[in-house]
Amino acid sequence: MVTFVFTIGMDVLFRYYDKITGGDYGISVPLHLEPAGLLNLSWDSQLPYYFTALTVVIVSLLVIWAILRSSFGYKLYAIREDSRAAKAVGINVFRIRLITFVVGSGLASLSGSVYVSYYKLIDPSTAFSFNTALNPVIYSIAGGVGNLFGGILGSALLVPLSSYLNRFAEHLPGLDRVVYGLLLMIFILLLPKGILGLIKNNKSKITEYKAAAEQSIEV
Repeated sequence: MVTFVFTIGMDVLFRYYDKITGGDYGISVPLHLEPAGLLNLSWDSQLPYYFTALTVVIVSLLVIWAILRSSFGYKLYAIREDSRAAKAVGINVFRIRLITFVVGSGLASLSGSVYVSYYKLIDPSTAFSFNTALNPVIYSIAGGVGNLFGGILGSALLVPLSSYLNRFAEHLPGLDRVVYGLLLMIFILLLPKGILGLIKNNKSKITEYKAAAEQSIEV
């Protein structure tokens, strides 16, 4: 909820201070920056943008993986389970949450830099729209909340679906939002742990069945 409120507030601020941000028109980036290359994130072909975006994804995954397996990550787990109990054992809940917010914002800014360098334009409707704030939540829920690859799996499934549904936007505007809403309700009610959670549960059941079968054979 705080994230949504922050997004709405930033949208208003960026539209109001139009002399700095460009207002509703946003900020455009020159089509060709010199020198071309990684320094200015500017290339003449699309392939370097793809590899740059892929590098950002891999680096982000490695950073998150390292955090989750550190003492800082264990503190995050403790806060997620019970923030009051974590505070009672000496964990600075506010500090941990603040650092997490800063790290997440830094990783998001890397992605945003690649996005702007590719599309050459950023405006409040793109950066602070309701969809921009909601989509990562939907992707994570679909793939599996709390799983490192949950958001990637969710986006790999839902982004192509959204692109396909946009074909019907002229005759059925907002169809993708309706489908997203239905999928979100299905995942929350039937698959609260997402697709990866379902796969994990099925693997556990298969392992239990195998162990039971082996015991019955021995008997």
